[in-house]
Amino acid sequence: MNNSLRELAVVEYGASPKEIRVDFTTPFKIYGTGGCVGYAKDFLFEGPLIVVARKGTLDNLFYSEKNCWVIDTGYAVIPKQDVNAKWLYYQLSNFDLKKLNEATGVPSISRDLLYRIKFHKASPSEQNKIAKILSTADAVIEKTQVALAKYKAIKQGLLQDLFIRGIDITTGKLRPRHEDAPELYKESKLGLIPNEWEEKEFKELIKSIDSGWSPNCLVEPATTGEWGSLKTTSVTWDGYNPNENKKLPANVLPLEEIQVDFDDILITRVGPRERVGVVVHVNDPRKKLMLSDNMLRFKIVKDQNIFLPFLALSLGSRYVQSEWQKRISGLAEAQVVINQQIIRKTIILFPKSQEQQAIYERANNIMSKIKIEQLYLDKLQQIKQGLMSDLLGGRKIVKVPGELVTQNEN
Repeated sequence: MNNSLRELAVVEYGASPKEIRVDFTTPFKIYGTGGCVGYAKDFLFEGPLIVVARKGTLDNLFYSEKNCWVIDTGYAVIPKQDVNAKWLYYQLSNFDLKKLNEATGVPSISRDLLYRIKFHKASPSEQNKIAKILSTADAVIEKTQVALAKYKAIKQGLLQDLFIRGIDITTGKLRPRHEDAPELYKESKLGLIPNEWEEKEFKELIKSIDSGWSPNCLVEPATTGEWGSLKTTSVTWDGYNPNENKKLPANVLPLEEIQVDFDDILITRVGPRERVGVVVHVNDPRKKLMLSDNMLRFKIVKDQNIFLPFLALSLGSRYVQSEWQKRISGLAEAQVVINQQIIRKTIILFPKSQEQQAIYERANNIMSKIKIEQLYLDKLQQIKQGLMSDLLGGRKIVKVPGELVTQNEN
């Protein structure tokens, strides 16, 4: 048995907040298709309700427990009596609303089509139980997201300090700030740096530069023993992932000279702005994987006391990345390019070898925590998605004490 949204809720049009918007915080949030966009001196709808986009990003939904205002590009989905608002929110979240788009320009949904959506029927007590289970999952996910955001903020601050103050090897601590110990610092092209540090242009460290190749490959990834071409998604700030690749067809000969090797420095050279200039040090290569033409591969001169993980960390630092972002080019944010000359002229700050390792280890500690939290968050989100699919679709029985359960397990 199914219920249509028309049986479960009333869908109301939002309205322009022009006359009621205020520039201070009130109990009444104004919701748009991107979430809370301000505050109102009065409310348009009583909560709880679900905000669904009428135009724009159709799969952005928001739940409001309290009275609020919904702007004119959105709908307020107000549950009827004995319908759990949070359960209905999860049902709508689990439905692909983009399928209802009926516009050729800006995506939009008509109220009539929204009303026709059907959901697996559940009694009020079952709805309450499902909403509680999924809300508990959301609470754990939110707690993990907060922890992840905290670690990322710590990482940013730490990296800023590490590339300004470095680590005093004798104490294992950050050097005192310049304001407290000016005698420990000297002037450089990049500002004040520790006395022991050197400046070098990246081109002084480069043994060779290779561009990749992207033949017509199969969508499926290459397994061990098969030749593949790395996708740009294999190079992320979380590291190098050899499993992100496309399989080379049997009738296409590989270019073995661009096989990714141990200690390569890979830099993404073309793509969306946020994906260009991403740097990794390859420390776990897999045989028979070629470099993609959307990447550059740098091999580094071995006899310059360079700790390569530190070099990759340095190229990913704020001062380098901000310079690269000023110089990359492209017709649109979705497709920009960084060329070899920009990278070759990059100024790198170099401590002594022992300090390079100490800086990397300090940064790697927090990066490892971020990776663990991210993996945990991914796992939680997968679990929640599975729960939503099973519970909301009626594939699993929600047993409610004292109530006869009539659902059938599939």
